Amino acid sequence: MKKMMFVIAIIVVLLAGTVGVQPAVAKSDCTDGYEPNDDIASARSLQSGSIQATICPTGDLDIYKISVSSGDSVYVSLTNLPADFDMGLYSNNRNNWITKSENGNTSNEEINWTASENDIVYIVVWAYGNNVASRTPYTLILRHSRSASSNSTIRSQLSEFRPLLTQSDYDSLVEAMQYATDVTQCIAEIKSWQAAGIIIANDPDAINACSQALGKITEIMGKVIKPNVVGGIENCADIYFGRTVRGAISDSNPSQNYCFEVGGRQYVSIRMFDASDSNPTLDTLIELYDENDYLIASNDDGPGIGYNSFLSFQLPGGGVYGIVAARYSGTGSYWLRIEDGRQSAPGDVNRDCVVNDSDGNLIRSTLGGNDSRYDIDLNGSVNTRDWNFFLRSMGVSCP
Repeated sequence: MKKMMFVIAIIVVLLAGTVGVQPAVAKSDCTDGYEPNDDIASARSLQSGSIQATICPTGDLDIYKISVSSGDSVYVSLTNLPADFDMGLYSNNRNNWITKSENGNTSNEEINWTASENDIVYIVVWAYGNNVASRTPYTLILRHSRSASSNSTIRSQLSEFRPLLTQSDYDSLVEAMQYATDVTQCIAEIKSWQAAGIIIANDPDAINACSQALGKITEIMGKVIKPNVVGGIENCADIYFGRTVRGAISDSNPSQNYCFEVGGRQYVSIRMFDASDSNPTLDTLIELYDENDYLIASNDDGPGIGYNSFLSFQLPGGGVYGIVAARYSGTGSYWLRIEDGRQSAPGDVNRDCVVNDSDGNLIRSTLGGNDSRYDIDLNGSVNTRDWNFFLRSMGVSCP
C-alpha cells in the first residue's frame, strides 16, 4: 500500500487547482501536446481511443475528463510506463475518488468501472515519488461504452433532426454526442444554430458543452443549416464579425461561399486555418469579392502561418461582400473567421499593425485558455501552436 500522505496531496491539488512543486526537470525541457492539464479547470476531454503523454516536469499531474451517464462502462489502462506512474478516477459530483490503480514500479495500471449516476469523471495520472518525471511518454487507453438508456435519451433529444439527415449522418450525430461533456447543453447549442441559420463553433458555451464532439457535430450540422442568398451574391451563408465558423473542403465541394455586410469604408481581417492541429491535409485559400462578384483580394499562404490563409483589406465602401473559402490543394475541414479592423498578420493580436513582444505577452498570459482574441489558429484554445505562429510572424508590419 502506497503512502496515504501522497494520496491526500493529490486530492488537495485537485480541489485547489494548483500545483506548488519546484520541478527538478525544467518545464521547458518537456513536450506534451495535452498540457496544460494540471488541474480540474484545465482537464482535457477524452474520447475512446489511445493517447500518449508525459509526466514532466517533476510534480506534474495529467488530468483528463469524460462525461458519463448511469450504466456507462469505463475501462482505462496505463501502459509503456517509463517510471512508477499511478492513476485514478475522481468524481465531480462527490468530490472524491471513485477508484485508483497503484501498482508498483513500471507495472501496468488498469481500471474497470461502471457508472451509477450521471457525472463528470476525471482521469488522473501521477508519478509515485517526489522526484519522478520522464520525457518518455506513457500510453493511456480509454474505452467508454454508453449504456442503452443513454443512447436512447440522446436519440430522443435529437429526434427533430432525424427527418433532416440521412440515417448514416443521424447515427453519426448521435455517436458524436456521446462524447460531449454536457449532452443536454450541447444539443441546446446546435438547436440554437439551426434557429439562427449559422454554425457558431467558437461560442464558449458550445466549446465547453460539446468538447471533443464539436468537430464532428459541426461537420454534420453543416448539412442541416442551408446557405442563404444575400445581396447580389448567390448561395452564400451569413458570416458575422468575431464569430468562427467551420466548414469542409472536398473534391466534390471545393469551395464554400459566405457573405457579410458593412455600413461604410473600413478594414476587415480574415483568416482560414486547416482544422487539424496534428496532421494538416488542406492548403487553404481565401478570396474576397465585392457585391458585383468582382475579386478584390485573395491570399493563399499568410505570414508566419504556413499553408493557412490571411488577408487584411480596406473595403472601398458599404455594401454586401462575399468570402470564398477554397483550397490551393488538399481536402479537409477548416476554421474561418472575419474581424473588424486592420492587422499585419494573425500574430498581430493587439492590432497595432506590427507583430512584436506586446503581442507575445498577451498570448503568453492566456496560454491554456480559450480567449478567441489570442487563438490564432481558431481551434478553440490558446496553446503552443498559437505561440509558434506568433514567433514565425515576429516583425511583420502593415504595408
